[in-house]
Amino acid sequence: MKNNPFLSILIPLWGVVSLLAGCADGGDAVSLLQVSAARVEVGKNGLTADGRIPSIEVESDGYWRVFAESSAAWVRTDPSAASGSCTVTLSVEANDGPARTAVLRIGCGDGTTQEVEVRQEGAGSRLRYYEDSFGAGADEAVAPSDYEDFRIAGCGALETVYGAERATVAADAPSTGYEGASGGGNIVLAAGGLFTLGPVDVKGALDLRFSTGLYLPSAEAAGSVRLQASRNATQWIDVPFAVAPEAGWSCPMTAFYIAEDVTQLWFRLSTGADGVRIDDPALVEGEEAEGELLELGGELAAPEGLECVIAERSLTFSWDAVRNAKSYDYELYTKQGVRVAEGSTPLTTAAVEGLEMGTTYRFSVRAVPAEGTIYSASEAAELEATTVGLLPDPEVRLLRKTHGMLVFEWTKDPYTTTYGRRYNFVLVDRDSVVVRQQSRVNYASNATYNLSYVYNRQAFGGLQPSTDYRFYVQYVSDSEQYRDSNWVCCEATTDPRPQLPIGCLLYKDFEEAWFGGSAIDVAWGQHPSGNQLDLDYDAEESIELYVVYPIRCMEDSFNTAKLPEQYRRKYWSGWDWSDIGEKDIAKKSNTGLFLICGAVKFGSGSAYGRMTTPALGQYGLSGVSDIVVSFKACPYTEPNLTTGNLMVSPYILCGATFNISIWAGAGTFENGSTEMTLTNLTPDQTDAQGNGHYSWTEHSVRIKGADSHTRVSISTVAQKGYYRMWFDDLMIVRDDGGQSEGSSGSGSGGDYGDGGDGFDTEGSASSGGSAGGGSYGDGGDGFDTGGTPGGSASGGDYGNGGDGF
Repeated sequence: MKNNPFLSILIPLWGVVSLLAGCADGGDAVSLLQVSAARVEVGKNGLTADGRIPSIEVESDGYWRVFAESSAAWVRTDPSAASGSCTVTLSVEANDGPARTAVLRIGCGDGTTQEVEVRQEGAGSRLRYYEDSFGAGADEAVAPSDYEDFRIAGCGALETVYGAERATVAADAPSTGYEGASGGGNIVLAAGGLFTLGPVDVKGALDLRFSTGLYLPSAEAAGSVRLQASRNATQWIDVPFAVAPEAGWSCPMTAFYIAEDVTQLWFRLSTGADGVRIDDPALVEGEEAEGELLELGGELAAPEGLECVIAERSLTFSWDAVRNAKSYDYELYTKQGVRVAEGSTPLTTAAVEGLEMGTTYRFSVRAVPAEGTIYSASEAAELEATTVGLLPDPEVRLLRKTHGMLVFEWTKDPYTTTYGRRYNFVLVDRDSVVVRQQSRVNYASNATYNLSYVYNRQAFGGLQPSTDYRFYVQYVSDSEQYRDSNWVCCEATTDPRPQLPIGCLLYKDFEEAWFGGSAIDVAWGQHPSGNQLDLDYDAEESIELYVVYPIRCMEDSFNTAKLPEQYRRKYWSGWDWSDIGEKDIAKKSNTGLFLICGAVKFGSGSAYGRMTTPALGQYGLSGVSDIVVSFKACPYTEPNLTTGNLMVSPYILCGATFNISIWAGAGTFENGSTEMTLTNLTPDQTDAQGNGHYSWTEHSVRIKGADSHTRVSISTVAQKGYYRMWFDDLMIVRDDGGQSEGSSGSGSGGDYGDGGDGFDTEGSASSGGSAGGGSYGDGGDGFDTGGTPGGSASGGDYGNGGDGF
């Protein structure tokens, strides 16, 4: 009987280690606790000698736990506790030190335990991937296929099988004379015979030794012995194998190393002489750099690291070199499967030119060996790549115009990412002089504004009347996949300067104000980037600008800590701010007035606003006369914060009502009072979402008996939630009679100012009625300006009113 220490790794204890005791851990009484082994032996790689993950069987009819010493942390059990019988898997860490032992105790709550000892070989041991002693042999020679006493072992031999031709198993000449000779049975080869074994899993090892006991019937037979190896049992290569030319038994060994991609090996021994015998073959761990590289051929590895550099009409691919490849065959296909290029190159790069812009292609490449070698071509590696495309041209149109303002709108770029509303734009006059410009504007740089201000619109104020302008806009790519679009131009001419009616005392349309957005149009604007108190407003062309969202406006014009005297002289020329230092806001004639592009905002998120005219004698009113005060106003509104819907907003009622009064001097309204409350049409009454913009309500009131000292004051309500509204086109005319008091409506343009800003919405309302229908902007171009339908938003002020105040 042959001895092999690797064939038995568990010492059975069934019926030997038996615990018949009453114990419990919070419940079940234990009458049986039994383990399958008192000792488990593992190699330095953490596996058993036959390559398995070590385990033990626990048999119990109650609850038990595994307890391990602190020094046994290199062994983990799964499970570590259970009720009843189960298999406990032992995860053993690889050992790079000396041999070690861990003790596991399995027991229950009454303190009864059973020990299992885990012994692991040290780093100096040698792993054995395959070996076989061929057993005791047979009384008479038998074919290997009929032999039942093979004893295959090793940590990589779980799938190893044998094949043989012109071979038998015999025991008439047992092996002897070399270390480890097992005697007993051996393989006998006739002339032309061969013996094959495999596969053997090398477990990631690179350095290996193969040895076998070899009997030569004569010295001359040494030259006929041939050892071959394979990685796939198909392509075989010779292995250097020095056999001493001496009759009798010996044990030749060959050392070699293999490539990292080789995971399994087959071996084949053959001879041209009769009577050559084989015994105790083995494949074991070798020493680093002990032998030469064993080139095993087979299919080359597929190229890895495949990358692509894209351009408008070319793609350049590169990949990592493949060992033993002489060249690389490649092909390029469209997504529809049409081949557009093919080739072969000895390099690890290939460029394909003459492609279509913005088109996706599929590239494949495979490694090819030299002709006549033991290797075959690899599988193909593939990669999809898209040539750089040109962003589509924007569709641009004039949205609204006045005598000092132009608003343009253009389509969104469908190819940009979530935060990719990027544009270049420039506005030039008839002489091609740049009036305004901005590069790489990103309307989506703020995630909230990207959702709430869904229109691509840009407002330009402070322009000259009756003047030709050209607006150019270009999509800017936010991806390497696309180039910027072509520039697209839209031409527009501002309206003529308004013709004021006879008897007009005061007209202020705020057309000269051009900083900030245009809230009515839901259009973005340009704004100073520096501290507004320190800017030179007589040299505004030198002020650095950036693009702001539609409701962004300047600071309070009548706050000396926010804006300088120079600003008031320019934008409020002739206005009376003699009480600008007044601390009591109720006594301050002008407060909370924030200029925006072409209009003014009353109030902030924390205080109401008031505008009071200078005494009318300053404008030529003498004696006593009736006057008509007219203007446009709109509730302060913001789109829904998540959908951009213009009619679902937390600020829908802010500024829906406001006051007009006689601040000083003579005069009363027709009802005899000196103060009135007026009402603005709300966005739902003017169908803001359907129109794609907000709408003005036009107001007109008569004051009887005004004199040169009369000052008219308009203010929002001094109550939180009512502080703010938009305002434009103030005019006071000496009245010859005929207009009823307190009328307001959403009219069809008007005879003065900016012609109703192009919002032709029929209907009228008194004290906040309703209006409907009509068209907006230049009309009739079929451009869809509808907003995004959406949900709702509620709650407190957004961004402190969204104006930064």
